[in-house]
Amino acid sequence: MSTGNFENLLEHLTDMIADKVIEKRNLRVNLDSGIRAEHDPEQDFLNTEEALVVLKIKSKVTLRSYVKSGLIPKPKRIGGRKLVYRKSDLLKMMGDGK
Repeated sequence: MSTGNFENLLEHLTDMIADKVIEKRNLRVNLDSGIRAEHDPEQDFLNTEEALVVLKIKSKVTLRSYVKSGLIPKPKRIGGRKLVYRKSDLLKMMGDGK
């Protein structure tokens, strides 16, 4: 590979990386300002560990007791074993004083 071709390739790759960095920065700014770029349906559901963090509890037993007592709806089962909770249900519960 000649030096000229290598420099052209390097310049091209540098430009592509710069474009991606700018694109990600703009996306982050839009999200920080409250403007959602695209709706991601996967963000509507949380796995068990994420639900524990949102509810500010440490025990899965406590989470199950909330479900059993009807404070939050039953989680959906995905892929046989994985449980996911609707984020809006958890946030609603948090707004009710818990």
